[in-house]
Amino acid sequence: MPVPDSEELRRFRNKLGLSQAELAKMASVSQSQIARIENKTVDPRLSTYSRIWGALERVGTKAKLAKHIMNKMVVKISQSDPISKAVELMKRHNVSQMPVVSKGKITGALTRERLAHEALKHRSKSAFLAIPVREIMDEPFPVINASTDLNTISALFGRSDAVLVTDKGKIVGIITEADVIREMIER
Repeated sequence: MPVPDSEELRRFRNKLGLSQAELAKMASVSQSQIARIENKTVDPRLSTYSRIWGALERVGTKAKLAKHIMNKMVVKISQSDPISKAVELMKRHNVSQMPVVSKGKITGALTRERLAHEALKHRSKSAFLAIPVREIMDEPFPVINASTDLNTISALFGRSDAVLVTDKGKIVGIITEADVIREMIER
């Protein structure tokens, strides 16, 4: 992987709103060293450059919060709704997972993967589509608040297909693994 050049370092630092002095403190180098690197008057050791770039990446990752990357349109389904409604909602809204609710409370989660797995077990398509969602739903997605940072969010994937963002018990957003990957690539 190529090492970012000094111009990329300056752009990223400016994008994060950091001064040279702030970056220097986080990377345990002098402000003048940051200035000389950015002005290309010194060629730092790789270990120094790595500390500087690592500090920028840590700030960049923490700077992004759930409220910045969440999808505010959350498609939900009631646990008493039939599977046919879940399939129709997923198609119409082009989503691959959704929270399951009952009386405003999050009670489970439903994914396309789970639907496909369960559909294979049933001989009758119409009988399967009539089953209530509660009979095949999974455990609820993890719940976070809007100020949760990207590092914390990304650690939740692997155990879950999505993360719900709530405010005072109300779902205000959803974040998928694809959202987190897109955000990291755009950094």
